[in-house]
Amino acid sequence: MVNWRSGGGSEPLPIDQTTKETLTIDTVTEDLLVFVVGNGSYGSTLTYSSLGPRETAVSIPTSSYDLSQKMEIPLTPSDTASLGISTNSLDTEANANDALIALDSAINTVSGHRATYGAKTNALEHRVQNIHTEMVNLNNAVSRIQDADFAIESAELARTNVLQQAGMSMLSQANQAPNHIVSLLKH
Repeated sequence: MVNWRSGGGSEPLPIDQTTKETLTIDTVTEDLLVFVVGNGSYGSTLTYSSLGPRETAVSIPTSSYDLSQKMEIPLTPSDTASLGISTNSLDTEANANDALIALDSAINTVSGHRATYGAKTNALEHRVQNIHTEMVNLNNAVSRIQDADFAIESAELARTNVLQQAGMSMLSQANQAPNHIVSLLKH
């Protein structure tokens, strides 16, 4: 069960403008898969208010042939509470040292998240290049098929023209044969 509301414009915009569409999902009680279909490019932002009873991740299909091949992108809460630095106090030297240790840990956690997202970004960029290559190869294959079809039809047209011209030539010669006999008889 998914409750959602959509906002944004449905009126076509001039070609130099972009459309902003917002999809807000209020409640999700089962796995959710969102597809964006169309031409051009798009950007997305994912925000969440609670992860619920189990850990959640974003799954992105990585194959245009097999949608079961997915890349899991884990959600990485990085707010002060999740990082353990929301309740630190600097009122004493001991508390300040504890706050520095917690801050170092938070920095390492965020650095790890950044490394994870950097690796996932590189993998997705590589997949985009692969999809582009697949599209070029598919277009080339379609072009070769169309060229072969055109060549077959052109050869058939040439064969038909040759047969037609040969038939016309034979008919012309057949029509001139009686005239040659008459002209031989006159001489």
